[in-house]
Amino acid sequence: MTTIGEIYGFIDAIAPFEEQMDFDNSGLLVGSENTQVDKVLVALDITKGVVREAAGLGCQLIISHHPVIFTPLKALSGDSPVYALASSGIAAICAHTNLDDADGGVNSCLGEKLGLIGASKVQGCETGLLGRLDKPYTPPKFACFVRDRLGCGAVQFVEGTSTVEKVAVIAGAGGDYADLMFDAGADAVVTGEAKHHILTAVQDSGKTLIVAGHFNTEAVVLEPFAERLRMRFPKATFHVSGEREPVSTV
Repeated sequence: MTTIGEIYGFIDAIAPFEEQMDFDNSGLLVGSENTQVDKVLVALDITKGVVREAAGLGCQLIISHHPVIFTPLKALSGDSPVYALASSGIAAICAHTNLDDADGGVNSCLGEKLGLIGASKVQGCETGLLGRLDKPYTPPKFACFVRDRLGCGAVQFVEGTSTVEKVAVIAGAGGDYADLMFDAGADAVVTGEAKHHILTAVQDSGKTLIVAGHFNTEAVVLEPFAERLRMRFPKATFHVSGEREPVSTV
């Protein structure tokens, strides 16, 4: 049997929890390191539905990207995911910003999904990677390429005035970092969310910004992350959650 502490230690080695951003709350958030597990569910979020899924599979642990406890709890409601975890005897390890930019982490997987070559971190930017495509695209063609590669129903995009070859990826809510990536030479930035004032500023700059959804830009890490865990802990079974994006496109 494998212990939660052993799994936590492996994640800490590849994506150190001490490197999480100041606002974050990654780590072992529910349960004990000494608990033995043989079935684990890997998910982007811990919702009540994901807890039910884990319980149905007989999992003793959920590893998620987004923390199930993000702000201090002042009460524990009976319909909350945290209550569902505790009442089901299921532990939770959450690897959030520490996993974003780790080797093989969220942004690495997003870059690989989009076929980026030579992707690397940009000095002065807390998150994201910058690389290049194997050929240039017009902005609309690149938007369609991202949509198809990520399996999105649709993407939003600000159409720049030049072709796209150097691309930055910032999974999740990365719009605030777009200007740093453009300053570093990106023709286009792919992210999950961007505020309106960011969109208008990018429009004025003549650059291209693709907004592909928080879920879509981060879910790319789940299967590769689960496979790394399977390789390290062959005696345990690691399932990838069947959770779906919480919003629909019409």
